Amino acid sequence: MRRILRLGALAALTTTLLCLSPGFASAQSFSQRAVRIIVPFPPGGGQDVVARTIAKSLSENWGQAVTVDNRAGGKTLIGAELAARAAPDGHTLMMVSVEVLINTGLLGPASVNMQRDLASIILCSTGVNVLAVGAASRLRSIKDIIAQARATPGKLSYGSAGVGSTGHMAAEQLMLMAGITLLHVPYKGTTTSLTDTMSGQIDMLIAGAPPLLTLFQSGKLRPIAVGSRKRFPLLPDVPTVDEAGLAGFEMSTFAGLMTAARTPTAIINRLNKDIGVVLEKKEVIDLMLSGGTVAMGGSPEDMTTFIQERGATLKRLIEVAKIAID
Repeated sequence: MRRILRLGALAALTTTLLCLSPGFASAQSFSQRAVRIIVPFPPGGGQDVVARTIAKSLSENWGQAVTVDNRAGGKTLIGAELAARAAPDGHTLMMVSVEVLINTGLLGPASVNMQRDLASIILCSTGVNVLAVGAASRLRSIKDIIAQARATPGKLSYGSAGVGSTGHMAAEQLMLMAGITLLHVPYKGTTTSLTDTMSGQIDMLIAGAPPLLTLFQSGKLRPIAVGSRKRFPLLPDVPTVDEAGLAGFEMSTFAGLMTAARTPTAIINRLNKDIGVVLEKKEVIDLMLSGGTVAMGGSPEDMTTFIQERGATLKRLIEVAKIAID
């Protein structure tokens, strides 16, 4: 009987050690319950594409359902509130962006604060804002835009996806650095602003690259400059705003995953590890690039630092430009 008990104890110890080993953990499902990724935007946008790419790979790796839940509206607050109030067990994630960061506190009091009520998991991707004009436009460069804006202050119009969007922030930064005034035409999303730019109803637009790429290829829109520090791989001939003469200009987009703030560190680290593996896959890297974003990665702490730095920059810009919700 003692020998049997010793063998049982040894077997239990072996199983425990096996469960704690990295190889065993990576081979097991994250949980027996479905995981959802909340995207606070309509289907088809840049963040939605990134979320669906990650969800598909995680579902395959874990052998369980990982779904994308689009909760657009409320200036991204509807989705943010759901994520912040979810059970802190890692089964409800949220795809965040510059817009979420701005709307959850930087433009004034909000029902949820991204930096306080959500915990970083991983920075998934970064992208670029592109300043573009219609095919018939006489504007060919940043210098042309600055010259025209100085000649007719407040007359040159640009479209964005709304107050607090990255396009809006990029234009405010452009105006501050160039000492010009542009007319902001905020839209509820990007689709209508694309149509109005192509038809000449507005002079230009500033938006994330994904919905613009096919229009550049077809010649319906013409890219003037990108807002990143480095040239964008899919638009190698398009200069950065920095190169065009406004040294230090940078206003890029990003997509990252967060979860409820009270989620245990062990769960966050597990999610970070498994999602990091997905982001290193060549097919995922290529798919994201084809959609206009660059796959990232790193630790939860890396993402937290990124958000803090970006938040501080945007807060200063909002205060100087006196931006407020309409």
